[in-house]
This record gives sequence, C-alpha cells and structure tokens, in this order.
Amino acid sequence: EFAKYAFNKSHAAAYAFLAYITAWLKCYYPAEFLMAAMRFAEKTNNKKDPIAGLMAEAKSLGVEVCPPDVNRSGTTFTVEGGRILFGLGVIKNVGESANDILAERNANGPFHSLPDFFRRCSKVKKNGIEYLIRAGAFDGFVKNRQAMLNSVDGFKEAAKKVNDKQTFIRTAEAILPFVDSLETPEAVIQKQQMIGVHKELDKPTTSEKLLTRIENARTAYDTAVSNFEAIQIQADVYEDPMARMADEKSLIGAYVTAHPMDNYPDNEEMGIDPIENIDLRTGTVYGVITKIDLKKRKKDGKPMAFLTVEDKTGSVQVNVFTSPYEKYEKLIKDGAVVLIDGKAEEKEVFGTGGDDMEPELEIVFTAECIQPAYRTAGKVIIHVSSMA
Repeated sequence: EFAKYAFNKSHAAAYAFLAYITAWLKCYYPAEFLMAAMRFAEKTNNKKDPIAGLMAEAKSLGVEVCPPDVNRSGTTFTVEGGRILFGLGVIKNVGESANDILAERNANGPFHSLPDFFRRCSKVKKNGIEYLIRAGAFDGFVKNRQAMLNSVDGFKEAAKKVNDKQTFIRTAEAILPFVDSLETPEAVIQKQQMIGVHKELDKPTTSEKLLTRIENARTAYDTAVSNFEAIQIQADVYEDPMARMADEKSLIGAYVTAHPMDNYPDNEEMGIDPIENIDLRTGTVYGVITKIDLKKRKKDGKPMAFLTVEDKTGSVQVNVFTSPYEKYEKLIKDGAVVLIDGKAEEKEVFGTGGDDMEPELEIVFTAECIQPAYRTAGKVIIHVSSMA
C-alpha cells in the first residue's frame, strides 16, 4: 500500500523540481545550458545525432554556434560572449595536438596568422593542420579554406627550416662556454642534457669551430626566415561549398557555417514534419543523405542500402530494401537532398554506455519511393515520373 502513493509521488516531486531547475537554466542561461548539453552529447556518442537538434534549438533561441577557432576554443564546447564554440578536441583526428595548441597559446598569446601558427606549433603534424583548416579553426585569418590548404606544404617545409636553424643556434650558444672541455661524444651529449637543450651536437669540437658554425647558421636562419615570409596565400582560388560543408560534417560531426538544405524550402513550406518530430504516423522524410551503407541480401545477393538522412533538427535511419533500391539507385548519393515516402516503425537498439544498458526504442524509416528536390526561381520542382 505504501508504494502506491509514496514511490510515485516522491519521484514525481523530484522530477518536477529537476524540470523546474532545467527550465530556469535554459531560460536565463541558454548558451551555457546548450553548451553543457552538447558536451554530454559528445561524450555519449549517441547514434541519434543530438548535436544537430541542439544546434537547431540554439538557433531558435538566438544563440550562435561557431566552428572551432585556434584563438578562442578550448578542448571541448565552450561559451564566449553568448556564443557556443566547438572545441579543438572535438575535431576528428586532432587529438592531443589540441592540448599542444592550447599550451602554446596560453604561454605566448594568441596566434596572429596562419604562418605564425606554423612557426609556433611545429609539433602539430601536417594532416593535423589540414584537419584544423577544414574544420574552420583558421577562418579568423583567411575565409577561403581551400586557399589555406594549398599553402600547407610550403609553410610546413619553410617553417621546419626556420625552426631547425633556430634550435641549432640556441643549443650551440648554450654549450659554447663548455665545449673546449668536452673531450668525448658522451660528454657532449650529456652536457646538452644537463643544460636542457635539444641535442644538436654529437661529437667534440672547439669553440672556434663552433662559433663559425653559429655564424653560418645565423646566415642560413635569416635566409630561411625571408623565404618563409615570402610565401603568400592565394586567396582567390575556388572553394567548393559542398566540399566545405562535407568537411565540417565529417570532422566535427555537424554542419556549422552552412547546411546543404539552406537553398531548399524549410519543412513548414514543404508541409513535412522535421526529423526531430518523426513518429509512427510519419509518411515522408525530407532531408540530406549523409551516410550510405550498402549491403547484399543473403539469399540472392541483391543490393540494398541503409541510409542516414538528416535535416537541421536531427537524423533518422532509412532502410532502402532491394526493390526500391533497384528503382531509385541513381538518386541515392551522398549529399543529395531528397523526399522519401515510406513507413516509420520502432526498433530496439542498445545505447553506447555499456553492456548493462537497457534497450531503447528508436524510429527507423523504410523507403518506398525516393524523389529528388530542386529549388528553381524560388519554387521546388519534384520529379514524379519515378513514382509510376
């Protein structure tokens, strides 16, 4: 008898209090609230792609979401001036390099340009810098990401020559007062370790010879600096907007600066519910194909596809079995904006929190008809011949 009222009422009170606190935080601190939600979503690696929904919610509340920035971002999502910033550590394949970048920035101040970054962050590998560029982390310096990508090889090679000469000069000047007394290779190496400099000398020498090497290195350093500073970023090169959006999606898991559906009517104009509101009554999904997983049916080897389709509010799995796949194969392309008629149903899935997680019900959609959507002169034109 006690459980009939005590258990339910105690939980109802606790959840009501939690809902009140959550609503208060969202009302008065929307950026911080959504930033915390994004951090949680990042850690849980939820298959339902909640980041897109959170970004849509941020837009509805007037909170700007910005791509990562080498001068403003932390390792994860942060808030600055009422705006949410993606973290450097969120970028795929950047990893520990994010900590190196933050350490350099904290020690010596903001980066002034892309060349300045190359000079100061020599530990960051070439592909790491390319991922940072493609994710938008250097947009504060140059807006054209393709132009920056084209300059990476030249900057990286030239910066290495400058840093190598600078490192040698520092080591040589530090060991110069002691060099005449170092008679064995072991003594030379040990002395460099003791005074805390990079190992540049591996055998005994004289102070006179080392002074000559230092002077030569200074000349080579000046030349290397001149060559480095002479490199120019050709900002007038063409940048593919679709590739730019695809890079953001691939590297930070979301379309941030633009979305493939920006040039298409919104859901209200189309009279179709957004993906975040999909339920068992949904008959049409409208969105962009962001993932294609091709399979073959076991009994006859016929192809079928399992798609991820998303709009600005979320994503949904769409199953395209053998018959519709054969009919609409040419329309199934990564980045294609489509309307898919079919049927929604629930499927049990397990979360990513561990083996003891309870299964959850997830909506999946089975395609019956796929149509491409076009926008011409402000109107949507839908090809309907394929429906016959």
